[in-house]
Amino acid sequence: MNPLSKESKRRRAFLLQNLLDFCKIKWGGFPPLIFTLLLSVSFGQSQAQTVEDLKADIEERVSNPLQINGNIGLTLGFYESFGIAARRDRYSYLLNGNLNPRLFGIDCPINGNFSQLEANFLQPFNQFGVSPQYKWATGHLGYRNLTFSPLTLNGHTFLGAGVELTPPTKSRYFDLRISAMYGRLRRPVEPVDVIDREALPSYRRMGYGLKLGIVGKTKAVNYLDFILFRGYDVIGSIEAPFGNDAVKPLDNLVLGVSGQYQLWKSLTFHADWASSALTRDRRSELADSDNTGFYGKLGGLFTPRISTQTNQSVKTSLEYQFSSYNIGLKYNRIAPDFTSLGSYFFQNDLEDVTVNASASLQQGKAMVSGSLGFQRNNLDNKLSNRSKRVIGSLNYSQNIGEKLNFNASYSNYSSTLLVTKQELSDSLNLFQVSTSYGVVTSYNFGTEEKKRSLSLNLNYQNANARDEYRITDQNTDFYNANLFYNVFYKKSNTGLNGAINVTRSITEGNESLIIGPGVGANKSYFDKKLRTRYFLSYRNSYLNGSSTFGVLQNRFSVDYSILKHHRINFTLSHLYKVDYLVSSKSYSEIQGLMGYQFSF
Repeated sequence: MNPLSKESKRRRAFLLQNLLDFCKIKWGGFPPLIFTLLLSVSFGQSQAQTVEDLKADIEERVSNPLQINGNIGLTLGFYESFGIAARRDRYSYLLNGNLNPRLFGIDCPINGNFSQLEANFLQPFNQFGVSPQYKWATGHLGYRNLTFSPLTLNGHTFLGAGVELTPPTKSRYFDLRISAMYGRLRRPVEPVDVIDREALPSYRRMGYGLKLGIVGKTKAVNYLDFILFRGYDVIGSIEAPFGNDAVKPLDNLVLGVSGQYQLWKSLTFHADWASSALTRDRRSELADSDNTGFYGKLGGLFTPRISTQTNQSVKTSLEYQFSSYNIGLKYNRIAPDFTSLGSYFFQNDLEDVTVNASASLQQGKAMVSGSLGFQRNNLDNKLSNRSKRVIGSLNYSQNIGEKLNFNASYSNYSSTLLVTKQELSDSLNLFQVSTSYGVVTSYNFGTEEKKRSLSLNLNYQNANARDEYRITDQNTDFYNANLFYNVFYKKSNTGLNGAINVTRSITEGNESLIIGPGVGANKSYFDKKLRTRYFLSYRNSYLNGSSTFGVLQNRFSVDYSILKHHRINFTLSHLYKVDYLVSSKSYSEIQGLMGYQFSF
């Protein structure tokens, strides 16, 4: 039953009419239809309010109808090279903005990026989008991205429209949530546009999706979603080359279920499942009605063809969390050739099981964590070989007093490649092991007026490979050490730092070494409104004891905050490289960036 009485409804209608009349007078004919639509959402949410509360809410929005905050920035760049051909545009620009207008209590965030035509892209990176939000409703227009689940629509950018709704319900246990989108996933690229480029033509790809679910009212960690996503290439959107064989129009329908439930106070179960039907060529013949299965009964939603392949995949996890420790178990199975056009990349044909655990010790001063995982591929036994991997890691960190921090890590990765089809005479059985050790320690000392810190980072990695025909193992050792010192003078707002980095690798009898120091300084002026930084580094490379090249780098930057809302910055960098293997040939590059940002 509607909680508003007839008298309340009459008074609300009378108030709204007076408000519309007021708007016409104050704004010279403000479109009443638009204003009514904007406020209808508010009235829909205010049924349980009293007329006095509703009137106060409207008066507040009318008295301050438009509020805007955000920032706008412009960056100009120049580049010059000496001794080599230019590796980027001589001049560049980037205009970016983030605006958040608030119109009658409705948030409408807007963002956009505009830049010049880059040499490695087919068009400028110009994108514009807006996502108005009010209470439980969010809309999306322009270039946006949404995520339904990892196996369906997963953060793919689209040009179109979308909506996310979480309307409250009268249920004591759950609320509804609804998400939908429609738009262009990929722009058409004609063959003539990709000549001499490492790219392929592509059809215009469209997509739409719907997610319906429920989420716990008292426990938001609990939810259950049902997902539908379809992506398809538009036949005829490009003139495909080479008899339409270089690129084929795809069609994809993905149905998924995603859920999470807290079994007990500290035990949570999560699962994602999806079934994908992918048509490799929309122009291929229709599939036999006896072999279309479930996807053949969906009418115009999806049409199976002889190039259609279906796969199912699942990702699950079970995690137990306690006050000082947690343990988890994950199982993933991504079927061979599983694909969703709503995701940019899938590493399919994999099955893995991972156990991870962590614990807090010594009242939070120490932390230990570790994991052990097993992975295999060739799930349908169609490949000529099968690989099995074992990955284990262990990490320990501790705060020793208030000044000394220590962290140590260990990981072991092994891979076995086994031949499954012996008729391939050139196939090998291969075994690989990669072991890594790492230590990071930092020490803070000095006084409040002169703070100092010293940090050391050490890493070692060994990779070993063995096959059935090799007499000796192929072994690679990699070492890296970095020592960093920093001092800060509080009274003068001045910091000085120095570092030295050493990288050494040994493989197949060859030894390479890269070593070099770096120094830097930074200082603030005018109550930290003006900040300056400078860094100088040099590194030299050796191969089996002989110098191969040397690199000198300089970087200077200035950042100045003007008043409260304005900031300008300038960066100038210089690189000089000498190649000792080519008669000491040298070249240099200079790059500058100047930017302005206005926040409001």
